[in-house]
Amino acid sequence: MSGEIIQMSPQMSLIFEAMDLSQASPATVSRCGMIYLEPLQLGWLPLVTSWLSTLPEPLDQKEYQELFEDLFNWIVPPALRMRQKKCKELVPTSNSNNVVSLIRLIEMLLSDAVEKEPTSPHIRKWIMGCFAFATVWSIGGTCDGDGRVLFDAFMRDIIAGKMDKHPMPAAVGKWEHPFEERGLVYDFMFEMKGKGRWMHWNEAIKSINYNDKNLKVQDIIVPTMDTVRYTYLMELCIKYGKPLLFVGPTGTGKSVYVKDKLMNHVEKNLYFPFFVNFSARTSANQTQNIIMARLDKRRKGIFGPPMGKKCIIFVDDMNMPALEQYGAQPPIELLRQFLTTASGMT
Repeated sequence: MSGEIIQMSPQMSLIFEAMDLSQASPATVSRCGMIYLEPLQLGWLPLVTSWLSTLPEPLDQKEYQELFEDLFNWIVPPALRMRQKKCKELVPTSNSNNVVSLIRLIEMLLSDAVEKEPTSPHIRKWIMGCFAFATVWSIGGTCDGDGRVLFDAFMRDIIAGKMDKHPMPAAVGKWEHPFEERGLVYDFMFEMKGKGRWMHWNEAIKSINYNDKNLKVQDIIVPTMDTVRYTYLMELCIKYGKPLLFVGPTGTGKSVYVKDKLMNHVEKNLYFPFFVNFSARTSANQTQNIIMARLDKRRKGIFGPPMGKKCIIFVDDMNMPALEQYGAQPPIELLRQFLTTASGMT
């Protein structure tokens, strides 16, 4: 804390947002006004409505707004139920989290294409293709191997109009880009060139020159479909400044992929990457000190990366910090504060 004392006037009130009241005493509960809001009561529709009102041109046109609304109302509810009831997740997620991820991914995918060709006659087709791709990697992105097979079948059936309980809306019309029959829907990306098409990730694999004398054996990463698709999603999030979480078993190369991308494949004149490793003994103060030590002081209370650059912070082993007395993980709470308030730490 800064140590500054701010006197409260009678007209001022404090609002505390708590995850639960498991550590609150009866006296605290009785003396404070409590507002309990069940997440399921709010739902995810307000998130979509708010997002639609912020879309730039030409996506703010009535035709595209109605198309987005129909796609969300048609695909998202059964997709969320499918994930909850039949699929096993690598990490638990809520409906709101999934929809926020879906919205962010759609926005990132469409931004470049629409900016380059705002008058393209194929924008409607791009929206439908991007929506399908984003649904796979947001709502279906946390499923394990068996869950992905089930989610693949679900996406193919609903897009093909084979689900009687969830028929294709009349406003959507003909689905121009059905999924490829081979492989899983996870094996393809939607490329927005011309009318758009589904491209297999293997087509994006670039060859490596193993005869390069400057290339060390221990630094060689053989490109595969997994490295290509996860790197693609990472590039999108880096470009548009969105947080990204890699989850998986130990020893599968998550840290290697991320470090290789940040150290060797980002523009150093635009980005300033650095790493933070968590352990069981990592504290919130240590986390703050590590981050602040790498940033430049602009003026009193303001820190940032070198001028003209964006900072990329990679936190490794984020699950490691030990639980405190009350069940929280202070280093992770510090990161949560930073992400949710989009402000610095005090």
